[in-house]
Amino acid sequence: MAKITTTVLAASIAGAGVAAVAAPADAATGSCGAGYRYLKGKNHFPIKHGKKVGGYADLYYNAGNGKNCAIVRASGSGASHITVLLARYDKKNHAPEKTVTDGFGKNQNFKSYAGPVKIWAKGRCITVVGSLKRGSVYYQGGATKVHCG
Repeated sequence: MAKITTTVLAASIAGAGVAAVAAPADAATGSCGAGYRYLKGKNHFPIKHGKKVGGYADLYYNAGNGKNCAIVRASGSGASHITVLLARYDKKNHAPEKTVTDGFGKNQNFKSYAGPVKIWAKGRCITVVGSLKRGSVYYQGGATKVHCG
């Protein structure tokens, strides 16, 4: 898991010198809360191994506070080590300037979902990356520089 996680993180925030900030999972609901709008299709990204989909990274937006929210959910049972990373890009040079994560901690072996993680990004692009494990197989996916504006 460490190798895949390191690769995913490095690819998504390469060269930016971004400090990751952990956010706790919302174990009670697995949702972003009031005011967040889900745009299915436009913000629904598969977490895959080859062509097999193991889950999805979902993005939400709250126009009232300018925050994006991400949750990675496993499809079905048998998943472990679910992670989510959400990064905001700088307006000037489009490099990641802040990152929030969930599921990477020593005692965080989530089996249903990771997140929600929230980041202010009004007028900015974001990247969402998720991963999970089923047996000995790692799944990963997401999208780079999406939900700009």
